[in-house]
Amino acid sequence: ALLPPGRFHTMAADLHRNLAMYRERTATDDTSTTALIVAPPATDHFDRAHLVRLLPELAQITAPDLLTCALAFVAHYPRDVLLLEQEWDWLAATVGVAWQRGDLVAVVRLATALAFAAGRVANYASAVAVLQRGIVASQRLQDRATQARLMNCLGCLLNTHGAYAAGWRVWRGSLQLDPSQMLAALWEPCLSFVHIADLIGTWGTAQHFTLPAADDATESVIALRLAKGYLARVAGDLVQAWNHLSTALQLLSQHAWNSSPPHHLVRAVIQSELARIRGEYQQSRSHAQQAISLASLYADPYTHATLVVDAMLYACWMGHVADARAQLAQLQAATVRIAAPHLQHACAQWEAALMGAARPALTPPTVPHSNAVPCLSAREREVLQLVAAGLSNQDIARQMVVTTATVKKHLEHIYNKIGSHSRTAAVAWLQGKHANI
Repeated sequence: ALLPPGRFHTMAADLHRNLAMYRERTATDDTSTTALIVAPPATDHFDRAHLVRLLPELAQITAPDLLTCALAFVAHYPRDVLLLEQEWDWLAATVGVAWQRGDLVAVVRLATALAFAAGRVANYASAVAVLQRGIVASQRLQDRATQARLMNCLGCLLNTHGAYAAGWRVWRGSLQLDPSQMLAALWEPCLSFVHIADLIGTWGTAQHFTLPAADDATESVIALRLAKGYLARVAGDLVQAWNHLSTALQLLSQHAWNSSPPHHLVRAVIQSELARIRGEYQQSRSHAQQAISLASLYADPYTHATLVVDAMLYACWMGHVADARAQLAQLQAATVRIAAPHLQHACAQWEAALMGAARPALTPPTVPHSNAVPCLSAREREVLQLVAAGLSNQDIARQMVVTTATVKKHLEHIYNKIGSHSRTAAVAWLQGKHANI
């Protein structure tokens, strides 16, 4: 017997519904951007010798204080997630020192730097306090752009630790600070794309997020297209999913700044999603494994766990039970660091489903989640998806790096296999397959 396809097809959508349910249950929580929680006490004690090893130039400064060292450190190691995580305790304490001194500029600079590691550190209360102080300080400095980005980061952090209603309010509030700069409020989109998808919640809601011109290649646009593409795939709208994901990949690839680890992470996720739409399991698995490895190093545990979930559910749908069970074990290890009840609850359900499934040596279901059509080759499926997306034969040829004659030959084979005689009929046939998933 095969794994029951319908059961796993709805798992991702169920996860978002569970998240919405938990959000409603926690609607009365009072965590906000201004009600500061208890933070670790500020201290002026630090290991100067250790800091000099990290920053040799500090040896030239006579008796540098903690704040001077911290500001020099974050300036020298910007966006170094692993090092910021390692040095978190004294850096977070320094935020308290700057706060007590009333040095709002220093608070903002430190909080902005530490936001990169806020989702990774074990001390959740400390991370929330750092972001809250940065938000209040930027508000008092009338720095709305930084206030919005730190609020956005805090919203993500609260959401992943079970403060669903507060997280959603803070995240949405960050976008509403300046509606004309809504996308600019998204905190590090190439690291928070999973949170963006979760907080948007559904494909229907995602369609209300207006995107700028097609050639706008900011990180926010790319991450939002990724989130839209993912939510469209979960909802079964594979044409829209393909459009958003392929555009995101094109925008990401055409810029020189796409060589950092977060950009490699986003590229791997997009490529994995596109392979799932095409029904190419091994290619999707390879890209997903790359994304999961990068997320474990540079993203927060929730992002890492969510990418494992996506790979596990797709493996289930395609009938690769052994892979799914291995990913479930990886997920269970990852959720130890995550306080999100909706994910832990779903993990228990998946364990029960997988442990009761058939033995691993199985063939995939006839109609996989990605809507791969068994009678068509991979290239024919790609051509048909691009036709459905509205591309001309010339556009398809450029996209696939083939001649127009080759595209026409693929179309002839498609028409013969599905019994249609026109592009319109072929697209209608494809959309009919979507509706049956």
